[in-house]
Amino acid sequence: MINLEARKAEIAEKQEILAKARHTLKEEFVGIDRVIDEVVDSINSWYLFPEIQEKPLVINLWGLTGVGKTSLVKRLSALLSFEKQFYHFDLGEENKHHSELKNNMENIFENEGGYPIILALDEFQHARTLNESGFEISDSRHRIVWQLLDTGRFFIQNGSLWVFDVYKLMGNLNQYLLAGITVANGLVISRIETFRQMRDQLEGITYTAEDAEESNEDALFISTVYWTKILELAPKMFESMLDMKSQFLKQDGPGTIKLLRAVIKEAYAPKEVDCSQGLIFVMGNLDEAYHMSGNQNADISADAFHLESLKINTPKIKKALKKRFRNEHIARLGNHHIIYPALSRQSFEQIIELELSKFALKANDYFGTRLCFHPNLRELLYSEGVYPTQGTRPLLTTIYQLVQSRLGNVISEMHTHHLMDCSVQFEAHSHGILARFLRNEETCHTLLFEQDFELKKLRKEKRDDRQAITAVHESGHAILSAVLLHTVPKIVCSITSESSAHGFAQIEHAWEYTAKRELIPRMGILLGGLMAEKVIFGEEHITDGNASDIQRATSLITTAIKEEGMGSIAANFDVEAPGFSGSLYDSDYELNREARSLLSQAAELAEKTLREQETLLIHMANYLSDYRELQQDAIINLLKAHAVNFDVGSLIFDGDQRYYRKHLKAKVREQLSNMNHHKVLEEAVLLNGNGR
Repeated sequence: MINLEARKAEIAEKQEILAKARHTLKEEFVGIDRVIDEVVDSINSWYLFPEIQEKPLVINLWGLTGVGKTSLVKRLSALLSFEKQFYHFDLGEENKHHSELKNNMENIFENEGGYPIILALDEFQHARTLNESGFEISDSRHRIVWQLLDTGRFFIQNGSLWVFDVYKLMGNLNQYLLAGITVANGLVISRIETFRQMRDQLEGITYTAEDAEESNEDALFISTVYWTKILELAPKMFESMLDMKSQFLKQDGPGTIKLLRAVIKEAYAPKEVDCSQGLIFVMGNLDEAYHMSGNQNADISADAFHLESLKINTPKIKKALKKRFRNEHIARLGNHHIIYPALSRQSFEQIIELELSKFALKANDYFGTRLCFHPNLRELLYSEGVYPTQGTRPLLTTIYQLVQSRLGNVISEMHTHHLMDCSVQFEAHSHGILARFLRNEETCHTLLFEQDFELKKLRKEKRDDRQAITAVHESGHAILSAVLLHTVPKIVCSITSESSAHGFAQIEHAWEYTAKRELIPRMGILLGGLMAEKVIFGEEHITDGNASDIQRATSLITTAIKEEGMGSIAANFDVEAPGFSGSLYDSDYELNREARSLLSQAAELAEKTLREQETLLIHMANYLSDYRELQQDAIINLLKAHAVNFDVGSLIFDGDQRYYRKHLKAKVREQLSNMNHHKVLEEAVLLNGNGR
């Protein structure tokens, strides 16, 4: 009978543990309070009542790399005292070692059997069942994973590691018996010397005379080196090691071999691993949902990425999953999708503060040294360490490299120069990191750690031809974005730390769709860099570096007219492939001609607009040829000062109510008005009829 009072006390205790875990996680992890709340709320029932669960609880965590998915799950497991019942599988690594996943999964059988456990399936995007072309992958490596996600149960063949050894042992024992050796109660009782010689030759086992005198191990038909292997092969056949020995020590020769055959049969029998009361975290990075993940530029705004990531929802995640997994597999993941946002600038700054505080505390605890940090150091760590789409890892590495790794030298300097009573302030210096030793708030010594700041060097204005070209190119994109689609870039850079780009214009439209009427302006914006170079430098002096813009413009229009129904024919067009009839083929090149025509119109629009706005183009490019960036407010000021035939008030910052809803509501009002008008006419006709 259930002790209700004890049960109430247990539930109350677990609820308190969950509450403390929630609080601790929010203290230790920055920028993911909402994620933590969702995770803790989601596991509440599992943690309190795992025994009522018939299938494992599956929680999916999706996000960019380095946002703390794996760390959060591991820390949560520790806070719930599940360290010994926590199993982590990296499916990215498992892909490299085909049998490793199966072997690691089999380890669960040794430790669990229907009890609550926590499983983490990391880098889950690598378990894909569809290739990049959408065709099914014939691969059984992850079958065990899908069984686990479906019912929480899967079958394994446990103990295969020692089967070969026991098979070989059985062959040796048969040879002993064929040589006339007899066995009783597990001991050799005849031709003992022949047995010893053969065992030494076949098994390489020799007992010293001293061993033989002290025990009867020298006469054992099965040497003690095999006991553990046999027990691991068939743990359910024996209650304990003592029970196993007891059973073998009752056998004669044939009986021993018969019992070993039963052990091997048991080892090969499939065994069910029951994780139905388990909690499974599926974790991964989905580039198809987090489209910004491919941008590795350290100069892109972290806040812009953060806001963009907040638009990702469960339907978008499922759409991204469809590019990697079959529908039946997506269904097994369930509907519990928790989506990590990209970290904002404030979150990165909090991480810097948290890491510096932890470092200062350790220095004080271990060495009694008081550390403080100048604000310019925090700014340096952000500018050198933050790559918005790469999460915390680059930043933590930078903090260690620039600050934490210097502590040994600082302590040594304090001993050498008798500065142990000083506090130490780390600050950024033009040539590296400066440790300033303070006594009574006065500087009494300094130590400079020379350091080349790679990103700072890359961001430095060059004021050369390359910066001038980039200034003109990016100004073209920015001006066309503002004039043609009323969108001001967040930032325009003519110098960037990104190795594959000289600059960029960060353009983010306030609406999430592309209308047919926008196709030519959007292509014009993409071709704006090329056209700006043509307007300012002349056609003979346009430069390389336009390939990506041209490719994106071409892809935009071909996708629109071949897949999105925005061309002259509403159909899906693809290249002709044997055995595939799901698309039409542009065999007469009609769509290609249509695309070329629209691209030409876009280029003409871009050039015409930039010539009209040449004064604005010159002023913006001139500024960017000397300075590395223009922020949004400064761009708006340039538009106010120099844009021709352009109303700054037409700029769009909220794209939720631009056209479609207003147009629909106007149509509704128009129809209601028409209906009322017809109703009045009908009533008039009826009245006239009655009057006659």
